[in-house]
Formats: sequence, structure tokens, C-alpha cells
Amino acid sequence: MTSEPGFSGRTGGRVPNWIAYDRKVLGFSGYFREEVPNSALETWRVRRVAIRYYMENDTVEIVEIREANSGLPQGTLLKRHNALQDSGAPLRWPDLRVGGSVSLYRRTYFITATDAATRAFYAERGVEQPPDEALPEGPFDQRRKAQDAAAAAARARPPTRGGVPGSTSTAAPGGGPPLPHDAVDDLYMEPRGPNAVFELCPTRREVEMETRDNAVLRFLASWDNTAVTFGEVLCFSLFYHVADGTVEVREVARRNSGRDPFPLLLARGRLPKTLPPVFGRPMSPRSRAALQLQYYDWRDLKLGAKINCYGRPLLLYDCDEATRVWLRRHVPGIEEADLQPIAVDFDPNGPKRPPLAIPPHTSGFGSEEDSLRNVLHLVPRPPPRHYSDYLENWNKVLRFEARMVPLGPGRPLVGPHDSDRRFILSFHLLDRTLSIWEPRRDNSGMEDGRTFLERTKVPNPAAPGGASFGETDMQVGAVLEVFGRGFQLLDADAYTLRYEEKECARFPWADYDKVLAKLQAWLALYPDQLPERLSADLLAAGSADGSGYIAKHKLYSLLSALGSDLSPHEVITLCRQLGADRQGLLASQLLVALGLMEPPEPAPEPQHHEVAAHHQPPPPAVPFPAPALQEPAAAASAPAPPAARVAWAPHPSAPAARAPPAAPPPPDTYRGLGPAPGHPRVDPPPVPYHHQGTGGSFAPHHAWTDDRQHARDTFDRPGSATSGASGGGKSVGGSIHSGLHQPASLWQTTNTAIGGVNHAGSYRKR
Repeated sequence: MTSEPGFSGRTGGRVPNWIAYDRKVLGFSGYFREEVPNSALETWRVRRVAIRYYMENDTVEIVEIREANSGLPQGTLLKRHNALQDSGAPLRWPDLRVGGSVSLYRRTYFITATDAATRAFYAERGVEQPPDEALPEGPFDQRRKAQDAAAAAARARPPTRGGVPGSTSTAAPGGGPPLPHDAVDDLYMEPRGPNAVFELCPTRREVEMETRDNAVLRFLASWDNTAVTFGEVLCFSLFYHVADGTVEVREVARRNSGRDPFPLLLARGRLPKTLPPVFGRPMSPRSRAALQLQYYDWRDLKLGAKINCYGRPLLLYDCDEATRVWLRRHVPGIEEADLQPIAVDFDPNGPKRPPLAIPPHTSGFGSEEDSLRNVLHLVPRPPPRHYSDYLENWNKVLRFEARMVPLGPGRPLVGPHDSDRRFILSFHLLDRTLSIWEPRRDNSGMEDGRTFLERTKVPNPAAPGGASFGETDMQVGAVLEVFGRGFQLLDADAYTLRYEEKECARFPWADYDKVLAKLQAWLALYPDQLPERLSADLLAAGSADGSGYIAKHKLYSLLSALGSDLSPHEVITLCRQLGADRQGLLASQLLVALGLMEPPEPAPEPQHHEVAAHHQPPPPAVPFPAPALQEPAAAASAPAPPAARVAWAPHPSAPAARAPPAAPPPPDTYRGLGPAPGHPRVDPPPVPYHHQGTGGSFAPHHAWTDDRQHARDTFDRPGSATSGASGGGKSVGGSIHSGLHQPASLWQTTNTAIGGVNHAGSYRKR
């Protein structure tokens, strides 16, 4: 039983076909038979078609399947429309069946096959399509198939190493493709009749000629004619056709050579090695055979060889890659030295012109990309920009704290006060530009902060070709040379650290697994000394104040003293992954992750409580270690807090713990990975951060809580990611501190570079 198309199966009505069967197409394959009158080869022909039935509006389209070299105007035979059968009834989907036929506009189409989706559609409606049928073959198809099989067999046969039965070609001595022969009936037959002036070419080609068809060797040759007055060194292209051994030489015209174009030096034909003394008289094939002339073939063509082209010695100095492949495959005993190009000086007597150098960017108009784009063009053209990069990176800025450092011996700081200066270095991912801002500091002699470097691209002296700094150069601890000044990156804001951890494939120093594996590989260098020394130093550093907590700057100093090559950014990655406040970690946490200590007793299993209808969130947790929250009297009477418990399991790649295995814990203890409720590993809530509250100092790894959230790190509002374009003081969106004043000129440059001035929502006033 078939269901009507468009029926929804509900009692409320039916869904229209243009909704229920949107983009639903039934596909069939078939053919129609066409009579061919006035032909001695065939009387009828089979033409294959594809029938497409569109369910959304019951339209049909018939397209003829294209066939190579058929000589027929193939393509769309019946445009998509509501077709009527010859009986007058409209064509519907039940009328299309494999093995059946439909008659449209006095032409009968036979359906032979359908696809799997169409069969499933019919099966859902209780109609099974018969199996596919084979297409019939007409006289033209049978004759074409026989020709294609013969051609494929000839192409599949590799070039012979000797004579082929039925061929008059001679085999090459030592192997290789057969050489073209010089018999009288090779290419031409004798003229017929006493007054014949034409020569007839044979229409049947030999087996080797069919096998080596389309194989052409292309060489570059030079002709040194400087021995004569005003002689030059000219360049030619030599083409050798392997099928018949003919050679064609064409001149390669050079720019501004002052010579009239004369492209063809030698028309395609056999090239004799010696010039016969014919005194300008033409020679017939029999006369050439009587002289027993030797012709050039593929054995004589290699780089460095000289070809005598009717008195002009041509030096073969280069060839294309296809020619090298052919020579390696078919020429026995060829060496790579015979395929190496040879340098040729085409202007030996002229002055040596230096290569064109791109002038430096000193005009002051536009950027360096504009100069590189327009130095070779008369009409200025803008540099290309990628719109996808603009959509992805228009609001992404990596910000770092930096200080001035000397660049090495002989390159000290400009003044002694430069070592105390601190800067905010911003790297814009949109156009790979840098901007440096010097914030206000007490007793520095500056009333407000100032712009040290406007937003611009900074070339990297260590990069080849003078490339500018990229995002992969931004790493805490790296030293950047910015126009002769050295800046060392001391720390980064929370957004920058999260961005690099998210894109850890490009930033390996932000990949926790790689950093931990690097630290384990360093410990494996001296397994008898380093693990014990590291454990002792970490526990001693953590027990200095009794909390076991080690700040990130102190951890970096400790690892550096032991000889570790971890960078400051890699130490920050460890602290952000293992530490509670992401500014440091417990010594036991790092030792457990390295497999040097057994995990302490795990935290108790969490208790689940029912959530009320109006649930109030708990008070925010304080960073670890937590201070006392009771009153002094209550704290004195309260029992002593238990020892610190670490709920972190060792890393999967860490070695086994060096301590002997402890007794298994009770079965009801908590064994999950990560902190349990109530554990100190709880991130603090978003709290605004004020630079003035930290003593006005940006010391390395000191007094900087980068785990706070700012408007710059939230993308809910368009105006929270960029800064102002005009006006007075603006608040920085996403800077390291929020109490910073920026001048309007810096943000005008920033907003103009990303697409416009006075962009709506691009700044917010204080």
C-alpha cells in the first residue's frame, strides 16, 4: 500500500510537498534509441540519459550523459518542468520504475537503474524497485569499445628494448627505446606518376610510434656567436619528438635585446650530424639513404652536449623536469651529472648590471607593505588583506609586562634609570603590530603615563629576511629588540595566558603535558641525584612559612639553580595547572605530578544537598592558603586544622613514585581526579584589580594577581574589547590594570587600523 506524498501521519492535516520534500530528488538512469539515417556504419544508436524527479513540485528534468568524442550536442534534453506523458496524464513518481519506460513528447525513455536513496524512498511507501538492468550496446558502442581496448593495450606496453614484430625500427645498442630507422618508406613514399609534385605520407603508424606518442624532450640550448663582429650569445629551445626522431629548434626572445623576432630556427625534421656537400640541391629519400647519413637521437641528448644544427653548435645547458624523468626512466646508464643545469652567460661583453634591490621604506607615506607593493608598479595598489583574519582576530590583543634590559656587550642601557622603568607591551593579532605604553609610576618624574611606541610593525633582527615579530615570539622571559632597545617580557595578563593555553599547538611553552614531560626528561638525566635534590629543595622552600606554598618566581629561581632549562612562561604554566591561585603551587602538588611522592590521603567524598528554589551562592572562596576566618578568641578555642591534603593525582606520563607503596585507602574514600568540594583549589571570584593597591611596583613575578577578570576578557559586549577613538581620558579595555589613562592619539591609531574611526561601541568613557 502506498502513501500519498506529503502526508504527515497526523490527524490534523498534511504537510505541503514543498516543505516535506524540500531538496528531495529521485534519480534514475536510462536511455533512448535514436535512428541514424544515411550512415554505412550504423543505423541506430543508444544515447544514455539521467532522469531527475523533484518531489517538492513534481517536476522532471532529463540530462544526457556526456560521452567523449561523440559528435553530438549533449547536455540538457528536457528542462525542468511539469511534464505530460503522451497519454495526456501528468508524470508522477509512481510512473517511474526500473525496467519500465515513459513517453514524453514523442520520445520513449527506458529506465535501467536507480540509486540507493531512491530505492529507500520507494521501499518506505511499499513499492519495491526491480534490480538494475544493463544498458544495451549499439553498433557505434561496440566499434568504439574495440578501438579503446586496442589503444589501451598499446599504451600499456612499455617502450621496447628491441624490435617489435611487424615493425621496421631498429633497436638501440645497449638497450633503451627503439631508434627511428632511415628506410626509404620510413616517412614518405615515392611520388606517383611522371609529373607528380606531391609526396604521400602513410596513414598507418607503427607500433613504436603509437607507444611513444606525445613524448617530447625539451632542452634549452645556447649558441655562442661572439667570435664574429657584434656577435652575441643567443638562447634556443630544442624539441626532440621521440615518436619519429624529429628535431625542432625555436629561438627564445629576450626582453630589450634589440633583435627582430625570428622564432623558428629549424623546422621539425630529422637533424643530420654532418652536413652533406649538396651545394644547395634538394635530396630525395633515396639520395639520403645512399649517403648513409647519421641523425641525432635521444642517445646524443644530455646536458653539456653540443648539437651541430647545420653549422651552428648548440650547447644544451638545461631541460625541464618531464625530460629528466623520461631520461632517468628510459635511458640506461645515465648519471645525475648529465642532468644538472649549466650556467651560461648571455652577455659576456656587456656591463654587469647589479640586481634590482628594493629600496628601503624611507618615504614616510604608508606602511612598509605599501612600499613593497608599489615599488614595482606605477599605479599605487593597496596591500591585500584577508577578511577572515579580520573577523577572527580584530579584538584579540596579547598584553605583557616588560622592562628594559641591555642587548649584550657593547649595547648597554641609555640611562641608569631605564632599568627601573616598566612598560605594558601589547601585541595585536589582527595585523601583527606592537604598541608599548609606559604607565604612571610614583616619583618617576612623569605626571601621567605616556606612549612609548605607537602601534606599528617591528622587524625582528633575528628573523631571516627582516620579518616582523609574530605571536610565537611573545613568551614570558623572552627579550625583544625593538628598534635598538631591549625589552624583556616579565609577565602576562590572564587573557594572554588563556589564549596561549588554548592554542598550545603553536605555543609549546603553554602546553602543560609538554612542560611536565620536559621536566621529567631533565630529571632522568641524573636519576640518582636530581629527584632527591629537587624534593628536598621544594619541601624546604615550601616549609619556610609553614604553608608549603611556593610562589612562581621562587619556583623558577629554584629550578634554575638546579640547572633546569624551564623558561619563566613554562613555570607559569605549571603554576596555573597545579596551583590553587595560579600564582604558585604547593611543593607536594608538583612532587605528586612528577611521581616523586605518593599522593596524600584523598579528600572526603562530597555530600550532595538538595538545592532550594531560591538558592543563594556560597561566599567566595579565598586563595590558598586560606587565612583564619574566625574571631581571635574563637580561633584560639577552635581545634587545630588538619594537615594540607592534595587531591591531585600524578600525571599519566610520570614515573612510579620513589617511596614504597602505602597501604590502600578505605573503599569509601574519595578517589576522583581534581579537587573535591571544599578543597583549596577554587578559583577566586572576579574582583577588580587596582595597580595603586600593590605598592606601585611591577617587580618580576611580584604583586600581580593575573587571575582577575577584566572587561577585556569578556566578549559579551562589543564595547568591552577595544578602546576609544577620540575624546579625553579613556579606560583601557582588557589592560593589566584598570586605573590606567591612555591618550586619544594611541587609540585613534588603533581604531583606524582595524577599519574605521568613531566606530560604534569601540570605546567607553569613564
